Amino acid sequence: MQPKDLIKIPIESLEKIVNENVMKKPNNRRILIIASEKDTIKVKGFLKFYYNLKVPTYFIRRTTQEEDTVLHYKRTDKYYYSNKIKWDKSKIKFRD
Repeated sequence: MQPKDLIKIPIESLEKIVNENVMKKPNNRRILIIASEKDTIKVKGFLKFYYNLKVPTYFIRRTTQEEDTVLHYKRTDKYYYSNKIKWDKSKIKFRD
Protein backbone atom coordinates (compact mmCIF):
# COMPACT_ATOMS: atom_id res chain seq x y z
CA MET A 1 0.00 0.00 0.00
CA GLN A 2 1.32 3.42 -0.97
CA PRO A 3 -0.03 6.92 -0.16
CA LYS A 4 -0.69 7.49 -3.88
CA ASP A 5 -3.07 4.50 -3.81
CA LEU A 6 -5.41 6.21 -1.34
CA ILE A 7 -8.24 8.33 -2.65
CA LYS A 8 -10.78 10.44 -0.84
CA ILE A 9 -14.39 9.55 -1.57
CA PRO A 10 -17.08 12.17 -0.98
CA ILE A 11 -19.71 10.91 1.48
CA GLU A 12 -22.41 11.65 -1.08
CA SER A 13 -20.79 9.07 -3.39
CA LEU A 14 -20.56 6.18 -0.91
CA GLU A 15 -23.88 4.59 -1.82
CA LYS A 16 -23.17 4.74 -5.54
CA ILE A 17 -19.69 3.24 -5.09
CA VAL A 18 -21.05 0.41 -2.93
CA ASN A 19 -23.84 -0.27 -5.43
CA GLU A 20 -21.35 -0.44 -8.30
CA ASN A 21 -18.63 -2.42 -6.55
CA VAL A 22 -20.40 -4.60 -3.99
CA MET A 23 -24.07 -5.02 -4.84
CA LYS A 24 -23.37 -6.19 -8.41
CA LYS A 25 -21.38 -9.17 -7.15
CA PRO A 26 -22.94 -12.61 -6.65
CA ASN A 27 -24.97 -12.82 -3.41
CA ASN A 28 -22.34 -14.79 -1.52
CA ARG A 29 -19.64 -12.18 -2.43
CA ARG A 30 -21.52 -9.06 -1.29
CA ILE A 31 -19.30 -8.09 1.61
CA LEU A 32 -18.33 -4.57 2.65
CA ILE A 33 -15.40 -3.97 5.00
CA ILE A 34 -15.01 -0.48 6.41
CA ALA A 35 -11.90 0.60 8.31
CA SER A 36 -12.05 3.50 10.74
CA GLU A 37 -9.18 5.34 12.41
CA LYS A 38 -11.29 5.85 15.50
CA ASP A 39 -13.47 3.58 17.59
CA THR A 40 -16.46 5.90 17.17
CA ILE A 41 -17.79 7.12 13.83
CA LYS A 42 -19.38 10.55 14.24
CA VAL A 43 -19.69 11.78 10.64
CA LYS A 44 -23.41 12.33 10.08
CA GLY A 45 -23.20 11.62 6.36
CA PHE A 46 -21.61 8.26 7.02
CA LEU A 47 -24.18 7.40 9.68
CA LYS A 48 -26.98 8.14 7.21
CA PHE A 49 -25.24 5.87 4.68
CA TYR A 50 -24.81 3.17 7.35
CA TYR A 51 -28.49 3.20 8.42
CA ASN A 52 -29.57 2.83 4.78
CA LEU A 53 -27.00 0.12 4.04
CA LYS A 54 -28.40 -2.69 1.91
CA VAL A 55 -25.26 -4.86 1.90
CA PRO A 56 -26.10 -8.21 3.53
CA THR A 57 -22.69 -8.66 5.19
CA TYR A 58 -20.45 -5.90 6.47
CA PHE A 59 -17.70 -5.38 9.01
CA ILE A 60 -16.43 -2.20 10.59
CA ARG A 61 -12.91 -2.54 11.92
CA ARG A 62 -10.11 -0.40 13.24
CA THR A 63 -7.41 0.60 10.74
CA THR A 64 -4.16 -1.34 10.89
CA GLN A 65 -0.77 0.11 11.76
CA GLU A 66 0.14 0.07 8.07
CA GLU A 67 -3.07 1.87 7.07
CA ASP A 68 -2.59 4.51 9.78
CA THR A 69 1.02 5.06 8.71
CA VAL A 70 0.21 5.36 5.01
CA LEU A 71 -2.64 7.76 5.82
CA HIS A 72 -0.23 9.90 7.83
CA TYR A 73 2.18 10.12 4.89
CA LYS A 74 -0.67 10.91 2.50
CA ARG A 75 -1.98 13.73 4.71
CA THR A 76 1.44 15.25 5.38
CA ASP A 77 2.56 14.89 1.75
CA LYS A 78 5.86 13.34 2.83
CA TYR A 79 7.67 10.64 0.91
CA TYR A 80 6.91 7.16 2.22
CA TYR A 81 9.82 4.77 2.76
CA SER A 82 8.16 1.63 4.11
CA ASN A 83 11.52 -0.02 4.84
CA LYS A 84 12.50 2.90 7.14
CA ILE A 85 9.46 2.52 9.44
CA LYS A 86 9.75 0.63 12.72
CA TRP A 87 6.84 -1.76 12.20
CA ASP A 88 5.37 -3.72 15.09
CA LYS A 89 6.34 -7.17 13.83
CA SER A 90 4.04 -8.85 16.34
CA LYS A 91 1.04 -7.36 14.50
CA ILE A 92 2.22 -7.28 10.89
CA LYS A 93 3.33 -10.28 8.88
CA PHE A 94 5.74 -9.48 6.07
CA ARG A 95 6.27 -11.76 3.10
CA ASP A 96 9.79 -12.61 2.01
